[in-house]
Amino acid sequence: ARSTLSSYQANTQLQEYLVSRIGKNNHNVKHKCLVIIKHVCRTGRPEFKREMGSNVDVIKECLQYKGPPDPLRGDEIYKRVRDAAREALDAIFDSQMSMTTSAVAAANRIQGLGNNYTPEEKKSSASQGFISNMVS
Repeated sequence: ARSTLSSYQANTQLQEYLVSRIGKNNHNVKHKCLVIIKHVCRTGRPEFKREMGSNVDVIKECLQYKGPPDPLRGDEIYKRVRDAAREALDAIFDSQMSMTTSAVAAANRIQGLGNNYTPEEKKSSASQGFISNMVS
């Protein structure tokens, strides 16, 4: 997600790479790519989310992903891919989520570095309570 914030070119390269990897037939590769897409859509550059909308057909194919049952885990490995595809599509088309810019994301990371500001009403009531405790 951080690499997409650095430049638009990194954004498109990551998108192309992930879409090409989803085309592989390995369930682990599909699952990992879908989880990365979900994460980058929620925390990365807004253009990534917008442009992933044009590659939705590859992700929609993963909604019906099935294979021969694994002797140990059965259909669980394929269900995991289907669930990840559903979550990735939700992240791509989530209009309620605010699209953050890099400046807003940086401001959110820098909170709480020693600033102990309290609003005036809390400060005055807290100081009155302290003074009244000292006098009593």
